[in-house]
Amino acid sequence: MTQPRGRWGLVGWYALLGAANQLLWLSFASVTTVAARRYEVSEEAIGRLAELFPLVFVLLALPVGALLDRLPRAALAAGAVLTAAGGLVRLIGDDYGMLLAGGVLAALAQPLVLCAVNKVASGYLAPGQRPLGIAIGTAGTFLGMIAALGLGAVFSTEGDIPTLVVIGAVWSVVAAAGVLAGLVTRPPFAAERAPLPWRVALRQAAAGRRMRALCGVVFLGFGVFIALTTWLQVLLEPAGVGGEGTGTMLVTMLITGLVASVVLPPVVARTATHRRLVRTAGIVTALACVSLALVPGLATGFIALVPLGLVLLPALPVVLELAEHTDYRVTASAAGLIWLSGNAGGVVLAFAAGALHERPGVVFAGLAVVAALAVPLAALIGSTGGTATERTNGART
Repeated sequence: MTQPRGRWGLVGWYALLGAANQLLWLSFASVTTVAARRYEVSEEAIGRLAELFPLVFVLLALPVGALLDRLPRAALAAGAVLTAAGGLVRLIGDDYGMLLAGGVLAALAQPLVLCAVNKVASGYLAPGQRPLGIAIGTAGTFLGMIAALGLGAVFSTEGDIPTLVVIGAVWSVVAAAGVLAGLVTRPPFAAERAPLPWRVALRQAAAGRRMRALCGVVFLGFGVFIALTTWLQVLLEPAGVGGEGTGTMLVTMLITGLVASVVLPPVVARTATHRRLVRTAGIVTALACVSLALVPGLATGFIALVPLGLVLLPALPVVLELAEHTDYRVTASAAGLIWLSGNAGGVVLAFAAGALHERPGVVFAGLAVVAALAVPLAALIGSTGGTATERTNGART
């Protein structure tokens, strides 16, 4: 029997939709002061536009994962529509109220979009193609971060802010349209089994030592990543590193991580070296933070953050690919647990870093310890099991 072809077009559009949602989230991250003047509000009010997203994500990740497992196409379509609506609402009026309303819609869309990565890969790609599909889908989030930082650097005046809003809206609508068109086709690799009740699905997705270890690894690793990206400028300012230098470091790290997130996960899956990659990411991240604690500065930042991006960012799609090796009926719930863990780690560690930001050395040393804790956890995550044929048969029984 001829195997169906993978739907790579939908995977590409899905990655662009994830990038669009990230762009709406971080549109004003690098122009906070300018946007506050433009809309005559405080910088804290502009910051709340971004703070909405992790809060909503933590609240909705688990129920949204269960919804995606029961109604995958409808739920992802809703995420696409909400993302496009979030961008378009911001065009209605040149005021803070419309920014906030659009942000709420895009924040509601984020878990619907990001938690669908395993569902898209397992439903529309053959087993051997899924590691690359998950890698591309996850890389879309990093692309959105790069776009937000890059566009903020280019369109950095009060008069440029509406241009940022228009770009976010256009990107969101185009990506949403591409995803909606792709979802018209039924997933050719989806299991022919009735969905599980949502509580059963969550229990099954969370069962097992490996899933708990995966959640722990992402809590630690993604938490360190979010803490660094949130507070790096403030932490390096006493060492004479300005905002422009910090921004260049972060963009360089993200570009390196974006490329590595597409290239490395398929190799890791093929060679079953998941433990090695996660262990290496923990060690490199810890060493990077130690370097910044001992010798903070512009040169140290580049030397530390480029290798960090090279191994830490690809660890996320590698972990998601391991979580995909479950019953097709709970793949979105498993992804929801992974993303929830990462966002929860980000909230906790970013809050701690902010509370201690006047002592940069202590913050960097603490983040080094946190990153090092991922090294022993790597022994518990295992590797992918079964051949592609076995996994295909398992999905269809």
